[in-house]
Amino acid sequence: MEDKKSSLVSGSLEIRMPVLLFVSILFAIFAVSLSDQFLTADWEQLRSVGFGSSILFPVKGNVYPLGHFTVSVTIGNPPKAFELDIDTGSDLTWVQCDVQCTGCTLPRDMLYKPHNNAVSREDPLCAALSSPGNAPCKKSNDQCDYDVEYADHGSSIGVLVKDLAPMRLTNGQLINPNLGFGCGYDQDYGGMQPPPLVAGVLGLSSSKATIVSQLNDLGHVSNVIGHCLAGLGGGFLFFGGGLVPSSGMSWTPILRNSEGKYSSGPAEVYFGGKAGGIKGLTLTFDSGSSYTYFNSQVYGAVEKLLKNDLKGQPLKLAPDDKTLELCWKGRKAFKSVSDVRDFFKPLALNFKNSKNAQFQIPPEAYLIISPRDKLYKPHNNVVRCGEPLCTALFHQGKPPCRNPNDQCDYQIEYADHGSSIGVLVKDLVPMKLANGTVIAPNLGFGCGYDQHNGGSQPPPSTGGVLGLGNSRGTLASQISSLTHVRNIIGHCYSGHGGGFLFFGGDLVPSSGISWTPILHTSGGRYSSGPADVFFGGKAVGIRGLTLTFDSGSSYTYFNSQVYGAILNRLRNDLKGQPLKDAPEEKILPVCWKGSKAFKSVADVRSFFKPLALSFTNSQNVQFQMPPESYLIISESGNVCLGILDGSQVGLGNVNLIGDISFLDKIVVYDNEKQRIGWAPANCSRPRKQ
Repeated sequence: MEDKKSSLVSGSLEIRMPVLLFVSILFAIFAVSLSDQFLTADWEQLRSVGFGSSILFPVKGNVYPLGHFTVSVTIGNPPKAFELDIDTGSDLTWVQCDVQCTGCTLPRDMLYKPHNNAVSREDPLCAALSSPGNAPCKKSNDQCDYDVEYADHGSSIGVLVKDLAPMRLTNGQLINPNLGFGCGYDQDYGGMQPPPLVAGVLGLSSSKATIVSQLNDLGHVSNVIGHCLAGLGGGFLFFGGGLVPSSGMSWTPILRNSEGKYSSGPAEVYFGGKAGGIKGLTLTFDSGSSYTYFNSQVYGAVEKLLKNDLKGQPLKLAPDDKTLELCWKGRKAFKSVSDVRDFFKPLALNFKNSKNAQFQIPPEAYLIISPRDKLYKPHNNVVRCGEPLCTALFHQGKPPCRNPNDQCDYQIEYADHGSSIGVLVKDLVPMKLANGTVIAPNLGFGCGYDQHNGGSQPPPSTGGVLGLGNSRGTLASQISSLTHVRNIIGHCYSGHGGGFLFFGGDLVPSSGISWTPILHTSGGRYSSGPADVFFGGKAVGIRGLTLTFDSGSSYTYFNSQVYGAILNRLRNDLKGQPLKDAPEEKILPVCWKGSKAFKSVADVRSFFKPLALSFTNSQNVQFQMPPESYLIISESGNVCLGILDGSQVGLGNVNLIGDISFLDKIVVYDNEKQRIGWAPANCSRPRKQ
């Protein structure tokens, strides 16, 4: 790979324009291109409709608080999935590149690795990225370098490459086109916040260089792009015309001078069904922008319409809320936009060159509810790098700081590729001991300012994560060091929901509990072993497992070899039983159905044998897993296996016991004696010892 070039792809820096005329003043959400009503079926159902040559992608993300929507695109041989920010305002698709990368936010094993597949300057695809007369290379066989800059002054520098990108059409056909995209080896993020943990950008403009245009040139799909972003998060993206509704669509032409962007107009603003006196707007549709932007004149006029209409309503301006430029507060905190919908009139954009074409913007499409009252507010209480608490966060004992006086920053990534970036702070945490004494220790914890949800579902509405590992940085360890309680943690999750968590040793059962030692090499995790697997009371030949107890995981995961062996045992044992595979059930990978819907695991308990994990370094110690500890009943009444293949979600060889297997057990993590214990229990309420 050659050194970075100073030449530009398009003669002038590519600007990632926000939706509508770009200015620096925030106004409102404009992220939905069709409507939430189009989301009447989930993306798996849409994929199975068979509308000919289209490609469908499930979308992750939300407008707020994440601020971006992403899709997973598979590239290479062997194929690797890359999470890309979808952006109809950009020409170029690029991924972070494993070539001495500057500004890459992902681990090396998640970067794209080129293999002598650079696109040459004479390739038509390179010309599609360059404006007439611009020749960024001295020779025709030079590699095709690019340099793109976005509106927030972020940028990516790299080289154009070509590689296989396997995709499945909605008619079931698998294609494997050789597509061109950017291999970005120098990224700069212009925003105030740390960059989102995505692999790159999926450029979806009308340029000839986009992935969709290339697929169209190869005859795979028509040159049509669509997205449907759900108000609750997620949605879908499609290439090709097969999923465009046959009726009910409003259409307006793209301006010919839009330079690859999706711009239209002129348009007039309506407010509450009446013309607002704002005319002749040119509008740009851009999925790369979380919010809608107007120029200062239009923004001021719309703001005036809103404020005048709110006179007499029980809302007041909230200048102290800095979530966005313009906020209002009521007598009490609002939970959703539906609480204030009646106070705000809908907006609409009326396109003059299209008969009866209006883009409707109801209150849900231009308002958000800020979580300000639920966020932690720091107050000059940052932990410094030289403090022992900062050192305790890092297994090497060496925080990545230049100066002991620097603030103690952290970056944590979880097994599902979710993450949190922030700074360590200290504050008072009032608590009541079981004996009634109230304490308020000064404890250290993370103040997270950049969270990324790694799952396919929208992020849970929680305030953060309570870390309960056995490192010295946990709350439990800090409380113990202040001599308030012993360094023991326990939880008891009820199979009916709820349960309890405790710090200290008072609620540990005095008898009936099974103990196994924590491995010294567990790296802060609660791991033990070796253990053998039993099925129906008999050894199944799966031996020597290391097992990690993790209350942060909903399900139990085994590596692919162990998972496959257990699944084979289950399937063989179910032969002759009145259960059939239910591949149409998508809630978990393996499900079964009966002659009628099941209401609870009790309906199928007799069909499944218990599992057990026998710890060979502890005499007569077994972790029992009856059917209730590895099965769930879906909403459609099917029974599904709550044991999953950890190798498929990036856990490698890790075997992890999750919440489903903890139900109706009291589980104790004794950090003083370095052991883990468990016993059957009624978890509806704590039992005094």
